[in-house]
This record gives sequence, structure tokens and C-alpha cells, in this order.
Amino acid sequence: NADAAYSKIAVVTMNPTNNYSLSIYPNPATEKIYIRQNAAGTQTYHVRNLAGVLVLQKTFSANSAQNSIDVSSLSKGTYLLIRLSDAQQETVKFIKQ
Repeated sequence: NADAAYSKIAVVTMNPTNNYSLSIYPNPATEKIYIRQNAAGTQTYHVRNLAGVLVLQKTFSANSAQNSIDVSSLSKGTYLLIRLSDAQQETVKFIKQ
């Protein structure tokens, strides 16, 4: 039998239109995580465990070059730091030792 069927192929490309960047250190962390951001305006950060439960929340004022979040009260494990802004959301994974 020479019958053949083909499905359509969709090409998806992503071209970010902004220069936001989020990085943290140290990773793994024991006491604090320091946040480097390249974003204007007030930024809200959520720390969530891998089950999605909000465990910490902090807001920093506009144009702060470096900020920190005290993670000493967290249990050991892997967490997500999520930056929320009007324009977008960014997520970075970190380990609490």
C-alpha cells in the first residue's frame, strides 16, 4: 500500500522585545539570595516551593540595582523565585541548603 499521510508542521519562534534579566546568587543559598535585575519600576518577587505554594513575598522599589531576600527560615530544598511585573514574569530556580 503506497498511501501516506502527512501532518502540517508549525514553526514557532520567540523574539523577546525587552532586555529584562534576572539572576540570583549564591545558588545554593543558606541565609540570603541576592537579586540582580535589569528592570525599571517596582518589582514584586514570590518564592514558591515546587508544589507551587507561596512561601515568601517581597517588593522592591524602582531602579534598585541589587536587592536581597532572607531565605534562612525556609526548609532545605528547591524553590522558584518569580519576578512579577506589568510587562512579564520571570522565574529562576534556586536551592536552599
